[in-house]
Amino acid sequence: MRIGLLLVLATVSWAMLSAAASAQQAASRAGTTFISENSKGSLPAPPPLDDSMFELPPLVGPENHPLMPALRRAYEGMERMKQIRDYTCTLIKRERVNGELLPPEYIELKIRHQPFGAYLYFRAPTEKRGREALYVPTENRGRIVGNAPNIGTVTLDPNSRRAMEDNRYPIYEIGMANLIRRLVEVGLAEMQYGECEVQFFENSKINGRVCTCMQFVHPVPRQEFRYHIARVFIDEENQIPIRYEAYTWPKEKGGKPVLVEEYTYLDVKLNVGLTDRDFSVSNPDYGFRGRMQDAD
Repeated sequence: MRIGLLLVLATVSWAMLSAAASAQQAASRAGTTFISENSKGSLPAPPPLDDSMFELPPLVGPENHPLMPALRRAYEGMERMKQIRDYTCTLIKRERVNGELLPPEYIELKIRHQPFGAYLYFRAPTEKRGREALYVPTENRGRIVGNAPNIGTVTLDPNSRRAMEDNRYPIYEIGMANLIRRLVEVGLAEMQYGECEVQFFENSKINGRVCTCMQFVHPVPRQEFRYHIARVFIDEENQIPIRYEAYTWPKEKGGKPVLVEEYTYLDVKLNVGLTDRDFSVSNPDYGFRGRMQDAD
């Protein structure tokens, strides 16, 4: 279902170079994922690399369950993703890691579905400006290639502590197709429970784009629920999720919900014709230079 979580959003690990730039940071700062916080610390398995990345489990559940309409839209959304070969956008990412809400990150993002590739260039915050990350699971030994000003080019295992610093998700979770698939998994799991209030708000807007907002609320905190409130904004023209936000329950009675994660896709351009050059360390437009050294 498109309760977008990166719960998962997409979404994802974007600041893998933070440890390479600050290797002296304590291990206690390592990021955790929303999934791991609810599944005894395990990271999600990487998604498939072939066309099966668009396949979803059968949609089975009570027709009168409040989640069913949203799940149907998610399945329709994955059908739409099959028509999208690649895209570029600006990703604004906010995440709470180890209890701390980190500053928003502004990232220029390139995604290609087949073969899968992701390129990220950080515009903000200031301390991360100019950093780059490239992930092509079939190349570079399946490692992230990262570059930071005054640091140089390094490689990282996507699941390593350093790659996960300041991130809730591994980089292989990035992208709208991964978002939809992981959220369908969450939605299907929640179909066995009640206590879910679902509302649709039409004519919502994100950066001028007309959207339908799907809001999901679990009023009572229970172990089986991964969020208190989640909202997904579906771009009506392109039929893709361009914003996802999730909150956990207030820390005290009568308090405000606590933001856990928020991902916004701006200026999305679909099927722009990205090539192998866009996902190559040899691209002269990128800053990857010299011998790549393992940083974990």
